[in-house]
Amino acid sequence: MSSIRGIVVSGHLVLNAFALAIYFAIVWALGWPGSLDTTVLATMDARSYLAAGNMLRGIPGDFTAYDPLQYRPFLFPLLLSLLTGGGMLAFWAFQMAAWIFAVNATWILLKRMEMPPLLAMGGALLLASHPGLISLSLHGLTEVLTTALVAAFLLVWQGRADNSRKLLLMIALAAMLSVVRPVFVLLFLLLLPMVFPMVRRHGLSFAGLALLMSLPVLLQLGMMEARYDALFISRIGSGTFRNHLLAQVVMDEEGGTLEQARLRTRDMDRPGAARYLAAHPESSLKIYSGNVRDNVWNYSHAINYPVYHNRLSWLSLRWNQAMALALAAVAALMAFRVARKQWNKLRAMWLPAFLSLLVIGSSGISFGEGDRLYMGSLVPNIVLITLSIHAIFISWRTRG
Repeated sequence: MSSIRGIVVSGHLVLNAFALAIYFAIVWALGWPGSLDTTVLATMDARSYLAAGNMLRGIPGDFTAYDPLQYRPFLFPLLLSLLTGGGMLAFWAFQMAAWIFAVNATWILLKRMEMPPLLAMGGALLLASHPGLISLSLHGLTEVLTTALVAAFLLVWQGRADNSRKLLLMIALAAMLSVVRPVFVLLFLLLLPMVFPMVRRHGLSFAGLALLMSLPVLLQLGMMEARYDALFISRIGSGTFRNHLLAQVVMDEEGGTLEQARLRTRDMDRPGAARYLAAHPESSLKIYSGNVRDNVWNYSHAINYPVYHNRLSWLSLRWNQAMALALAAVAALMAFRVARKQWNKLRAMWLPAFLSLLVIGSSGISFGEGDRLYMGSLVPNIVLITLSIHAIFISWRTRG
C-alpha cells in the first residue's frame, strides 16, 4: 500500500515539475511578471468583465454607453474585480492555480479511466503544453477557469462517489460553468431531469439539495429579472450570433461591408433571423463551417500581448492543427464503433464527445478570436484522444 502511495506521490511531483517548467518558460517569454499590468486588461472583453464586476460591487464608473451585465454573467466579473483590486498579481495567481488544477485533474481523470500511467501522464502534459492556454492565464478572460471547471466536471463524472452525490456535484459544476461560459447552460439543463428519479429514491430533501447546487444559475436569473425584467443567463450568444454569423451571411448574400451588414441585421428579431438563414442554406452552412474551421485551425491571439511572439504563435498553430487531425481520427473510430454497434466501447466517450461538440459547435457563430473559443474543449478532446490511442494499442496487442 505504501509503495502504491509512493508511486502516486512521485507521479504528482514529476507531472507538476514538468508542467510548471513548461508554464514558466512560456510566461517568461511573454514578459511575465512585468507584462501583467499590460496583459490582464489588454482586450475589450477583459475590460467589459471588469466593468461588470465593478458594477456588481457598486464601484463608480461610466457605464452609460455599454451595459456589460446583460452580456457578462456575474461569477467571473466578480472574481476579476475583487482580485485585481490590489493589483494584477493576485488575479494571475488565481489563474495559474486554475491552470495547474486543470492539469492535475486531467491526470487523475485519465488514471480513473484506467489509462496506463505513462499515457495518463502524457495526456496531462499535452494539456500543460498548450501555449495558448498558458498565455490566457495572463489575461482577464474566462478560458482558464472554464478549462478547470470542465476538468473538474469530468473528474466527478468518473469519481467513486454514489450516484446521488455525484449528480449533485455535477449540477453544481454545470451551474458554475453556465455563469462563466453560457453555452454550458445546455449541459446544466440536461442534468436536471436526472433529479426526478433521485427524488423518488431519496425524498424531497434531494430536490432541495439540487436547488442549492443550482444557486449560481438561480442568482443570475434573479439578477437579470430584477434588472431587465426578463429571465435569461446572458445576451452574449444572441449578440454574437447577430453581429457575426448572421451579418456574415447577409454580407455574403447582399454584398457590402460587415458594418453595413450589421446595420441590416440590427432590427431582425429571432424568427426573422432564422428565416433569413433558412432561406440561404448554402451560404449559412459555408460561413458557419468556415468559422468553426478557423476557430479550431488557428493560432492563439492571446500570445500577441503585449508584443507579437512569432515562435509561440507558430507552436500554438501547430498544436491546434495536430489536435484537429487527431480529433478527426477519433471521430472515425467512434463512427466505426457505432457502425459495429460496439456500444460498450463507446460508454466512456459519449460525455467527452458531447462537451467537445458543444464547445466547438458553438464557436461557429463567431470569428476573429484565434483559438480562444475552442479552449473549453481541450480536456474532453485530450480524453477522447487518449482513450482512442489506448484502444488502438489494446487492439494491436490483442491481434499480435
